[in-house]
Amino acid sequence: MANVKKTSNTKTKYIMVRRWETERSERVYLFTPILFPEMVGHDDMAKLFGGKDAIASAGFVRITVDENGVKHHEPYGESESLGKKANPKDAMIMNVLLGA
Repeated sequence: MANVKKTSNTKTKYIMVRRWETERSERVYLFTPILFPEMVGHDDMAKLFGGKDAIASAGFVRITVDENGVKHHEPYGESESLGKKANPKDAMIMNVLLGA
């Protein structure tokens, strides 16, 4: 990624919500990234989506925009309140679902 620039100096938190879905008589996990401002606690946000057990990973996310205007999401860190770490694989999910 050449000439990548940050979009903001504020920290953005995230949780990756995991839920079961039945597809063709098979149960599979579906993952949904939820991004929110740093002033909101990871644990408070998790309560809105089923609690700690419904969260696959959590931490912070850097959002950058490259020279072509394409957004890139880079998860890092961890949530101390949930005891969950950011998962590098979450970047792919975020980029696909949140419009990389």
